[in-house]
Amino acid sequence: ETMEYLDDGNRFSLMKDGKEVGYLLYRKEEDNFNIYKTYINEEFRHQGYAKALVEAFKSQKGDDYTYVSTCEFVRGQKWTKSINS
Repeated sequence: ETMEYLDDGNRFSLMKDGKEVGYLLYRKEEDNFNIYKTYINEEFRHQGYAKALVEAFKSQKGDDYTYVSTCEFVRGQKWTKSINS
């Protein structure tokens, strides 16, 4: 099993064995990143991939930024306490 993250500048994707598990869309706004959409392909839902995707994104971008979300899914999760809404 190979996990890989791809970042093309506004789309951060999670790949597993060459297949896209899901992605999040973001935009840079001054000193923060706004996560405005997340999507996990149906066959991978309810397995913790959305959390892994958001945490990997934050890890890659670093602690110098604030993370906000206008994505209803991300804002509604208990594990996103470090992301302001």
